[in-house]
Amino acid sequence: MCCQRLKNVEVWICRSKFPERVASRLAEYKRLSIPPSLVNSSALNKPRGIRRQVLKSFQHFKMKSTVVATLASLSCIVLAAPSQISKRNSCPSGSTFAIGAISPFLLTPISKAQPDKAFGGVSTGVTTPNDLCTIVNLEIPDFIDGESTLLKTCTLSFAFPTSQQAAPHTLESSGPGHFTFTGYLTGFGSDDKTTYNRQPLLGPSPPFPPESMVPGNTYTIATLPCGILPGTGGQTVAGALCSRDTSLKWSQTGPSGNGGCPVGFFVVVS
Repeated sequence: MCCQRLKNVEVWICRSKFPERVASRLAEYKRLSIPPSLVNSSALNKPRGIRRQVLKSFQHFKMKSTVVATLASLSCIVLAAPSQISKRNSCPSGSTFAIGAISPFLLTPISKAQPDKAFGGVSTGVTTPNDLCTIVNLEIPDFIDGESTLLKTCTLSFAFPTSQQAAPHTLESSGPGHFTFTGYLTGFGSDDKTTYNRQPLLGPSPPFPPESMVPGNTYTIATLPCGILPGTGGQTVAGALCSRDTSLKWSQTGPSGNGGCPVGFFVVVS
């Protein structure tokens, strides 16, 4: 039997006694934009069932293409969604802070073992057992949305996620989690010359701090009147985090978490 290669058809078509019908069907398939790979040579040589077989194959092809395209579109939607959504869903309870929550503007380590050494400002806070502490400085405004903060309530929290929840930010902790938080007088904070022997003036400390703090939680350190005098333009509120038995290193984030769960100290004014 003599066969020939038909143009634009990816199969070999053998000459038969139905050349006109074959040519007619090929023309129809081309009009319907049926892919050449779906045209079966044996089907073209049969006078019956040609249209049904090829159209059935074409419909199956279109259905598969539609399903694949739909799944691809859905995948794009999922991939386009912010990766922060899954992160935020796994953050510790209480770590979703209100808009306007205040984070520290300065962290300053001090060392009991090196009492005259000034470490300056850092972005990563640290504590070590009976040695390193970190002074946390926050600026509380005297007015928020036109209202005085003098009689407002300031809630100081410590967001303490696990290292996995904190990623891509640093959070390393080892030890049973006993911490102290020493308060300084309102308006007094640390600077680049602060040392263990040269700390801000002591003030009231949180009356009921948590007995211990461990990763995977958010803790309320204190809830007190803000007491910021109108006309001051805002005042610094500061305190030192120390521990007798726990090493801690954390990268302070903003209230949103900056790509991970929020980490560190925050004040909410209400």
